Amino acid sequence: MIRFSLVGIVCVLSVSLTAYTLGLSSNERVFVKAKALGMLHKFFKVMIHITDKKNCCGCSACVQRCPKQCISLTEDEEGFLYPYVNEESCVECGLCEKICPILNPQEETFPLQVIAAKNTNTEERLGSSSGGLFLPLAKSIINEGGIVFGADYDSNWEVHHVGVENVSGLYALMMSKYLQSRIENTYKEAEKF
Repeated sequence: MIRFSLVGIVCVLSVSLTAYTLGLSSNERVFVKAKALGMLHKFFKVMIHITDKKNCCGCSACVQRCPKQCISLTEDEEGFLYPYVNEESCVECGLCEKICPILNPQEETFPLQVIAAKNTNTEERLGSSSGGLFLPLAKSIINEGGIVFGADYDSNWEVHHVGVENVSGLYALMMSKYLQSRIENTYKEAEKF
């Protein structure tokens, strides 16, 4: 592990310095550094290890992808969730790293066209955020036999992602919730549909 750390530090510093020297923008340097970290992790086949909190969005994708369930999310002193790996149970399959959006950033894409819309139902729009489009779109999915996943408050005012299969359950998912949501098993639940 010490060997990986030294090699990793040298490689990342080298990549960062090169990106800076080439005059890349701040966003481009972050992208290049993340790609370099991702390649190092794949080469050395280590499990996901977050040393800097800005390199984790708390999405829990690694937790749900792990075939051995040896990754759990633990709260830090501020209440944010970060992955913890039980290294004794880990088989170093690398699936946690392959699914990580920070280690594997997507290339920047640009929209082919932009469309603006708002809900024409004034009551629904006023009880919503961002033009109120969530409710009519979600109702359409439910009416076609689908399920809608979204963020909901629990009895302790913590935000959890849940699946809703009826229109009456959609109202709890409305409005923005500016807190870290506990994703729990909703990715696995969504894969069933």
